[in-house]
Amino acid sequence: MKKRSNRGAARVNAIWLIVLLVLIFVAMFFAYTANDGQVRAEERGALERATTEKVTAEIEVLQVAARAKAEIIGFYDRTDLSATTDVQALKDGREEFKDAIGKDADETKNTFEDLWPLAISQVSAREATIATLRAESKDRSTQLAAARQSASEASSEKDALLATARQEYADLEANNREVTNNLEKQVARLTQERNAQDQAAIDARNANADLRVAMALKASEVTARMREITKVTAFVREPGATDGLITGVSTKLNLAWIDRGTVDRVVRGMVFTVVDANAANPRLKGEVEVLEVFENTSKVAIRITNDQYDVIGIGDKISNPLYDPEGRRNAVLAGRFDGKYSRQEVVLLLKDVGIDVQKTVDRSTMFLIMGNPLYTDPETGETLEEARAVSSLPAYSKAKAIGVQLISLAEIRHFFRR
Repeated sequence: MKKRSNRGAARVNAIWLIVLLVLIFVAMFFAYTANDGQVRAEERGALERATTEKVTAEIEVLQVAARAKAEIIGFYDRTDLSATTDVQALKDGREEFKDAIGKDADETKNTFEDLWPLAISQVSAREATIATLRAESKDRSTQLAAARQSASEASSEKDALLATARQEYADLEANNREVTNNLEKQVARLTQERNAQDQAAIDARNANADLRVAMALKASEVTARMREITKVTAFVREPGATDGLITGVSTKLNLAWIDRGTVDRVVRGMVFTVVDANAANPRLKGEVEVLEVFENTSKVAIRITNDQYDVIGIGDKISNPLYDPEGRRNAVLAGRFDGKYSRQEVVLLLKDVGIDVQKTVDRSTMFLIMGNPLYTDPETGETLEEARAVSSLPAYSKAKAIGVQLISLAEIRHFFRR
């Protein structure tokens, strides 16, 4: 019985030993398995971290690219560094862009890439239109400047005419004042005479009747004298006399050229009468006025044409009673010179055409230039009771006696327009 029990105990111990070994192996297996899982978990964690870092880097690249595109396209939140373009806002902007382009953007054009060339084309067309409008505006500005210049010149000419008219009006007023003063003096004198002769009224009436007869005779005498003066002061030219020739004519421009210039004492504003070149049958054809003077020729304007079928032509003769291209001549001024043609202006005008002004008439005098009637005594300067005509001056009587040519101020204005 005891021997059987020992074998059983040994068998139990062996079993426990086997179980213990199995447990040890199992523990070692689980330890190994756990250690391998940890290694694999660490490897998977490292791989996941690498993948995460790569994805994060790619996301950052995509975010930068998306941000750059958003900055170009717009429609994004400027305060958010990672903000991208708002798709709905972009769609709304595209529709507004299509509406702005108009009919050129049809239904097939749904992208900015399709719409942008249309917009560029429209902008280019509008820029061309703007350039055209600017050019037209510049042309109109130039035209406006020219119109303003023309208006300024017209205004200057008008001011000059007004100034001349005012001067002439002032001269008339001065003359009227002198006449009024003279009349007032005469009235005062006559009033004094009337007061002194109140007691002899009948004699005064008789004397007045005689005075009326005398005044009528005097008026008749003055009228006859004025007629004589008018005849005498007309320009007298020798038959066939000529001062030059017409060398060229432009009928379209109404201009001509003469063979007289600065060397021949021609001055701007001088007027020449034009006579037919046919000496056998000379005819007065018109008048020309000097516009520009050159050394040996002058350009003239055709002011008067007597016969439209017999116009001024090359070879026609020109003449001016006061013009002489060579010799020196003398003239005396008699009467009053004021207004547009003052005494000094007449002296300078005559000097330009070779005529010297003398103080008194003598045998060397060729012209007596007659001005307006005098209201003051030329010697004493006192105001005259009655205006004194040039024909009553001693210079006139002497000039007429020795055959001096008489020239009126009106004829000076006619033949020398300045």
